[in-house]
Amino acid sequence: MSDLASASTDGQKVSDPVFPFQLKFVPSGLYNFPEDDERYFTEQLKTIQPNTKLFDVFAMETPSSEWEVLGTFDAASEFVTSNWGDEHLFFRHQLVEEDVKLMP
Repeated sequence: MSDLASASTDGQKVSDPVFPFQLKFVPSGLYNFPEDDERYFTEQLKTIQPNTKLFDVFAMETPSSEWEVLGTFDAASEFVTSNWGDEHLFFRHQLVEEDVKLMP
């Protein structure tokens, strides 16, 4: 999480990042894809309408904290596919040990 908080939304380095220890995304249950739906997952995602609440988002400040509600994760627009996303968008899970070193 500290990597995500290390820069502002305009890309500037943040000298003292503030970040939660852990996030939890709980499905809203407003959409369900039937188990027998054989469409590729990107085709299923395209059926979700803009402004649909997808997840409730919770955070833990420290490893011993209680879960706190942060807000919701909503679809801002229609889902689309892209070559850029397929070829250049990758995520790496950060080791928790890296975050713990930076926590107060």
